[in-house]
Amino acid sequence: MEASGENAAGPTESLESVQCHDHASEHKGLESQNRNVPPPEANPFMQPFMQQFIDIMQRMAPQPQPRDAVIGKNYEVVRRQGAKVFAGTTDPAEAEEWLRNTERVLDRIECTPEQKLRYAVSLFEKDALDWWETIPGSKNRPITLTWNDFLKEFADKYTPPVYRNHKKVEFLELKQNELFVAVYELQFVRLSKYAAEEVSTDELKRDRFERGLRLEIREKIAIKPPSYGALLEAALRAEDTSLERSSTEAKRKRLTGNLNPIPGQSGAVSFRGSGLQRGWYRGRGMGQTSRSPSVSSGRGGPNSIGFGGRQGPTRSFSGRSIPSYAN
Repeated sequence: MEASGENAAGPTESLESVQCHDHASEHKGLESQNRNVPPPEANPFMQPFMQQFIDIMQRMAPQPQPRDAVIGKNYEVVRRQGAKVFAGTTDPAEAEEWLRNTERVLDRIECTPEQKLRYAVSLFEKDALDWWETIPGSKNRPITLTWNDFLKEFADKYTPPVYRNHKKVEFLELKQNELFVAVYELQFVRLSKYAAEEVSTDELKRDRFERGLRLEIREKIAIKPPSYGALLEAALRAEDTSLERSSTEAKRKRLTGNLNPIPGQSGAVSFRGSGLQRGWYRGRGMGQTSRSPSVSSGRGGPNSIGFGGRQGPTRSFSGRSIPSYAN
């Protein structure tokens, strides 16, 4: 029985071995066929065009430049964008304006903080350069100072604490007084940077600005605006209304003043622009066609009018005494 079991297993193993051998033979046959297939021949007409395309792409690829050349080129860009050289100054406002303009240019060309430091220092000359070279670490290579270090050193040198404190007090005491709202707002914004904690939120900024407005402007703002911008707009409208009212009242006073009698001459008769001055009285049979009327203060009183020294009796006309002349 055991022999028959072994004989049964034997044929099974032989069949599996034969099948694996057949598959391996087929795989080797396919590989042999693939190796024998020749590669596709290159199109001789396309080769010149392909080589020309490769040459063009190589020329268009950016070529690496030395670091010094790149930095020098960017220095020129900084100046072309409006950055100015700085030779030092004793005027803090001038130093602030230079730094403000320089930061604006550097932000425009999207510099890193390290590049900002390099380019800003490259604008120094004369006294400014002499000062910078005294700063510890300014000559280290590579540079160890940061852009924030530069800002601190520059502020301590050219806008010292005593100057900034003075500007802070000026901001805290700022009032509109006789300024227009727009001018007051410009000064408010310009000085607010010296007291940043006083305008750290929009609400604080609004309240500080409102306290500086003139009383007549504040009284015209019935409802508290929700923001600084809304308050500014309301103040400008209130000012326009106030100016318009003042202009209207001034015109009314001028018109009223022209209609009122001149003090000390309440009974005087003015012939300015009247027909008498233009010769209206000529041809009336008075025989005075060539003489001009004159106001006399003689016997006829301050309201009498004389013509060539002839004085006749007077008659009353609307409360005024006007002389009558015989024909």
